[in-house]
Amino acid sequence: MIDYATMDAKTYNRLYARYLRSDPRLLLLEAKLKKGEKVMDLCGGNGRASLAALKMGAREVIYVDTSLHLFKTKGRTRINPHFLDVKSALSFSWPWVVDVMICQQAANYWLDQHTVSLIPRNLKNGGRFVFNTFRKKPNPIPRTKEYSIGNHHYVETSWRIGKVVHHLQVCSGLEPHYTTFKWISPTEFKRFLRPHFSKVDVLAYGPNTDIYVCWI
Repeated sequence: MIDYATMDAKTYNRLYARYLRSDPRLLLLEAKLKKGEKVMDLCGGNGRASLAALKMGAREVIYVDTSLHLFKTKGRTRINPHFLDVKSALSFSWPWVVDVMICQQAANYWLDQHTVSLIPRNLKNGGRFVFNTFRKKPNPIPRTKEYSIGNHHYVETSWRIGKVVHHLQVCSGLEPHYTTFKWISPTEFKRFLRPHFSKVDVLAYGPNTDIYVCWI
């Protein structure tokens, strides 16, 4: 079984190829990213959101992820990496705040009533927190999806026990990767986001995904 902490970028990109088709520029556009702004990329993974932000004119990106291997930041002078979990990143008294905070396809791993209260302290006045997540409640009965991308065959199995979603990702030629995260309904998201932001916009992105843009 592959451990996320030691997974390299090549393995990650191949294993999760279907999910990496989602373009982070869409989230940054919805957050109204402006040239010269500073961005924090939470659960940055292979760095695709960090790089997209720079291409769109961000002055600097704070990259946050627990893995030391997924994204090579050496030589990228406008990316400031921090290899730690999101709760720790949001809890520290940093000497800066950012304009935009983005989390692509990972909010269900860490966002809750406590961590949401830490976000505003890291955002400037007028700052925005943007993330996407799935809308449809996972089934308690294990469901399997099979598909191919290029020469690689994939099998995904997902199921829910209570509020915990279990997901097994398999790609031909690689060890499988197993993960768990919390199911949070759209109603729950809105309930614990709204007390901390002046406005929360929820945008439908396809049949199963929502984008949340939260404004300070």
